[in-house]
Amino acid sequence: MLEGDNPYYINIFKRIATSNGDIDNLTSEFLAKWEGVPGNKLAQRQAIAKQALAWFKQPNLAGGGALASSWNFPEEYRSKVENPPTQRAMTTQAGSGYSVGQCTWYAYNRLVELGSITDLSGVYGYLGNGQDWVGSLVAKGWRFSTVPIKGAVVSTAGGFDGTFACLVMLGLSKPLMRMAHF
Repeated sequence: MLEGDNPYYINIFKRIATSNGDIDNLTSEFLAKWEGVPGNKLAQRQAIAKQALAWFKQPNLAGGGALASSWNFPEEYRSKVENPPTQRAMTTQAGSGYSVGQCTWYAYNRLVELGSITDLSGVYGYLGNGQDWVGSLVAKGWRFSTVPIKGAVVSTAGGFDGTFACLVMLGLSKPLMRMAHF
């Protein structure tokens, strides 16, 4: 885009790519002036442009701070957890469509870390709000159970104990909730 095209198209690309304008208008302008196909799948391309912009704007977490701090894990349980969270659970993983720090952001990262989600194409990148996850995962072929099992995803409608609707994962044979709503 910046090397092989003639200067006219390079300038169009640079102006649009560095603009602070409305993403929908910029996408439409890019289609018309750079690609030469105004309106071609405009809504789909605008949605993709918004996703890309959100990805580029997300902070790069390297640990520490309020979003990636320790969570005061009870010492008496530490030896009982086979796969404790690592920094990977606090780093946005490929395919995620969630905002940094949301319970869904952490849960997605943790499922990738544990190998429960291996398709990083984005098909699991947005499963709805925390309360919607179980239904969304079942629709994708995951198994539903009313009995807590190790590694399960648990979601509640409307929250509990004064919290918002939340998404938790079970880490032991007995429920040990990891709330990641910040």
